[in-house]
Parts: sequence; structure tokens; C-alpha cells
Amino acid sequence: MKRDWLKQQLGDAATDELVDAIMAKNGSDVNAAKAQSEALREKLEAADARVAELAAEADGKLSEAERGKKELEAANKRAERAIRELNEAKAAAILAGAGLSEEEYSPLLAGIVTSEKDKTIANAQALADLVSARVNAAVERSGREALANMKGPEAGASANGLPATASEFMALSYERQLELKRDNPSILSQLK
Repeated sequence: MKRDWLKQQLGDAATDELVDAIMAKNGSDVNAAKAQSEALREKLEAADARVAELAAEADGKLSEAERGKKELEAANKRAERAIRELNEAKAAAILAGAGLSEEEYSPLLAGIVTSEKDKTIANAQALADLVSARVNAAVERSGREALANMKGPEAGASANGLPATASEFMALSYERQLELKRDNPSILSQLK
């Protein structure tokens, strides 16, 4: 808590004595909470140390077969984690190859990745194919829309918008003929 903030909150009642008293009380409360937190942390560390001692003692009493079984279980868990991480990396590579960013595919990985490599790859490929199909459909649709909205050349005009023959020039509106003559005075001599 800051003195200025406290003075602002108290307004006209904010005398130096009152602010000092509140700050002192707040300081003692904070220090008491810190001391209690430190005491609890020390107790937790002591309990953790005792748990570790008991676990080591229990491990020492295990038979050779029990120790081997425990180590095998731990190794199997590490192997399962490694397989899952490898499958996740394979799925991520497939999805990234389909054009998805990590931000886009990360939320989907939990539903795609399994402990089986082939199933994970099939799941990722199915999603990648779906995304690719949607993108291709959108590109095709936008291309069709762009073509549908394109305007062809005016009647009597060539691809560059100028008439190529005298009959094309004559087919244009009178206003367009005047415009072309004004912009290109030698146009009539260029017509076939």
C-alpha cells in the first residue's frame, strides 16, 4: 500500500498521524503473513524430506524382483510419453504441411494424437485433407466469382479497349467516338 494512494482514499480525513498508523498496521500484518508463510514453507520442506527418506527406506526393503518391476513400470511410462510426443510431432508436421499454423493446430492435437503411430498419422492426414479441400474449394469459388464479375470489352472494342477496324469504331456510341478521337487524334488513321 502506498501513502499517496491511501491519502487519496481517505480524502480530507488523511492526517499524517492517521496515515502513519494505517501504514504501520498494514506493515505489521504483511510481516506476520510473511513469517507464517515462511514457517509453513519450512514445515513443507521438512515433510518432503521425510517422505523422501521413507521412500528410500521402502525402496531398500524391496526385493530384487520388486525393484525390477518398479523400474520396468517407470521405463514403460517414459516410453509411452516418448511415443506420444513422437506421434504428436508427426501429426504437427502433417498439419503444418497442410498450411496450418501452430496456433491453429495446437488445440486439435489432443484429439488427433494417440499412442498408435498409424492411427495418429491417419487422423492428422484426414484433417489436413479436409483443410486442403476447403481451401481449394474457396479458391475455386473466388475464381469463379471473379470471372463472373469481370466485364468484357465494349462492343466494337478490341482487348485493349480500342477499336481495331473502322466498322468497330462506327459501332461505338457517339460519345465514345468523340472521347477516343480527343484522347488519340490519329485513331482513324490506325484503323484497318
